[in-house]
Parts: sequence; C-alpha cells; structure tokens
Amino acid sequence: MNTEHEPQTIELGLALIRDRGEQGSRWLLQHKGCQNMLSLLCGSRLEGESFRETVTREVAWQLDLERQREFLVANMAQIDLEFEGVVPGQESLTRLHVAFYTVDLYRRVARERIIARQELIWVPSAALCEASEFEGKLINPFHQSLIQRSKVIESWH
Repeated sequence: MNTEHEPQTIELGLALIRDRGEQGSRWLLQHKGCQNMLSLLCGSRLEGESFRETVTREVAWQLDLERQREFLVANMAQIDLEFEGVVPGQESLTRLHVAFYTVDLYRRVARERIIARQELIWVPSAALCEASEFEGKLINPFHQSLIQRSKVIESWH
C-alpha cells in the first residue's frame, strides 16, 4: 500500500480551563515564545493513551500541578471532533481527531501558581472566538479554527 499520499494524522487533547468572572468567562492560554502566539494547553495523544489521559498529563506537566490534588479533568470530552481538511499551519490535507476536556482547578495554591506565571494568560471568550490577537499577542489560528468548527466556546460565554 502506498502511503505517500495519505493525509497526516493529528490526535490532540485540548484543555478548557475556565475562570468565570463578572464580565463573562475567560480561558487559560499559554504564550509560547518560540511560536509567539497564545495557545490552549494541549498535547498529542500517545499510543494506548486516552484523550483524557493526554489532557491530564499535559496540564500536570505544563502547569506544574499535582494530578490528584490540584485539578480535575472531566470524565468525558466536552466535544470529540474528527474530520479531514486543510487547517491553519498545515499546507496539505490533514486527518484530525481532537477532544476538548474541561479542567477544574481545585485549590487556591494552583490558581496562585498560574497567576504568578507571566506566560499564562486569561483570554475572554469573545477574543478567543473572534479576534486574531489579544493584548498584542497572536491567538493560535489552528486552535481558534478548532474552537470555531466545534463551537465548544461561544463568544458570549
């Protein structure tokens, strides 16, 4: 079988970490300096790993939080999305399977640790859904396209 023209497959678990405030929901994004953009916390699914395990692993690692004490990943995906298409950042047809999981932070110390890190930024729903930038930083167009396709976050949230 010739796999030369098979589309690349991307399997991602994405974390939806929300802060509900008086002015609506804000979502935790990470400024990745190497890409100079704001991105959701996410990770590629490893072989034999569930999307939930992927999100749990990445949140613990990227935020330096304890899995059992400082956060909880939902038991089921908020949205599980599979499709083929050309998405921002990819030049050719790509097969995507992505799952969005809500993540709740437990303890004050976890929130304080997040607030102390300048690369972690709370972005309002409207900006995440509709703007290309927030506070002068590019919002990851790939993640934004997944949010728009899935409607997992609406601008009025």
